[in-house]
Amino acid sequence: MENIVPENNSYICVVLNTFDSICDIVAYNPQKVNSFIDDRTQKGYLSKDETTRLNEKLNELQIAKFSDTSNILDNTMRIANLYKQFEDISKRYTFNGLEELEVFIWLLVKRKMYYEEIVALKLNNKYREIVAKFNPFIQIEQKWLGESAKHSTEKVIANGRIGMLSLLGEYLYPSTESELSNVMAAKNQEKICEAIFRILRNYDGESKSKVKEFIMVDVLNDIFSRIYSRKYYDSLKDKDTGYKSRLSGAASLISRVYKYKPIQDLKADDPNYWLQRAKSMYIADNASQKLEFNELYDAVQWSKKAEEDAALLIEKGDNSYWRTKSNAEVETAMLYGRIAYREHYENRESINCALGYYYTAFNDANNQGAVEGIIKRSKGANDFRNLMNYAIEHMESVDADMKDSLNFLLKLHISMKF
Repeated sequence: MENIVPENNSYICVVLNTFDSICDIVAYNPQKVNSFIDDRTQKGYLSKDETTRLNEKLNELQIAKFSDTSNILDNTMRIANLYKQFEDISKRYTFNGLEELEVFIWLLVKRKMYYEEIVALKLNNKYREIVAKFNPFIQIEQKWLGESAKHSTEKVIANGRIGMLSLLGEYLYPSTESELSNVMAAKNQEKICEAIFRILRNYDGESKSKVKEFIMVDVLNDIFSRIYSRKYYDSLKDKDTGYKSRLSGAASLISRVYKYKPIQDLKADDPNYWLQRAKSMYIADNASQKLEFNELYDAVQWSKKAEEDAALLIEKGDNSYWRTKSNAEVETAMLYGRIAYREHYENRESINCALGYYYTAFNDANNQGAVEGIIKRSKGANDFRNLMNYAIEHMESVDADMKDSLNFLLKLHISMKF
């Protein structure tokens, strides 16, 4: 800094919002300024040394520690939630309209909302009021130098993701159990569905790829997870609550999103919608919640529809659906593998369907990424492993025309060390 400021005891004070770039504020020689102020400091993070020193004090006070991978606001909100202080905070921030939910959902998925997107979502008359209401969790920021391609002078940004997730969790999963709170929760979940529909509808047509994340099950599970709600934090302190009985995901809400008729009508021609809906069923079937068999077979049909519809679009020249087709093949294999396991391998048809689809999926070079995903995910790996182990011991259950497929899968099973 001594090369910038003359030696006359002058000082420069720059006041920054959490995500402001100092290069946009200081017009001269930004490289020297950046060398003076660390990028993490600009974005509201403590340095590792500062975090270590702070955590020493927090240990003395027997308070949960800061993480050096989260900014100051997110750390504060996480700890406030843990010690039930978030209840007082959440009362000051309540959702009163669909526009507010649209802004929150968009920012949790995209992290920022440019003015052109604000206009597309028809929020240009409301967004400033919404930002003012939910500040400091969200705020308006000027466009950075590196964002010159965006047709916006400013944008709305997510300033405290954990705080935003906690507010949404409080809205969706009330901490008190009563008939009234359950009715309100169902009503609020319906509003979430409507907010997502409005986002999808406003980007329907040629620009629909811009909002494809809003029907992806992994994204929905991330932003609507119960782990950010006060109800979940309370369960962590309850010694009588077993680990498996704690509902941390958002399976019921995600299922409601896909079943929401306006969304289904809008996305019925999109293979990705059916693929994600099938995937949501596979994820929902877990140790703490078993789906009915008819639900799993419905998911198989959705996955097959995604594969076939994607293939038709590819034939018409739309090569953007190759990945959808490949992922649908893998999803169908995983669903049949789950069904065969749930049926205790007593249904010969399910066993052979699973073998056939695993062979198709694993033998396709386009599916290598998805296959590696199965290997890394314990659920997918367990279903495949269990099927292979059963087939080895019960070869009589394998149809004659599936022997070659089984041999291929067994070699893969051994070589990949499932």
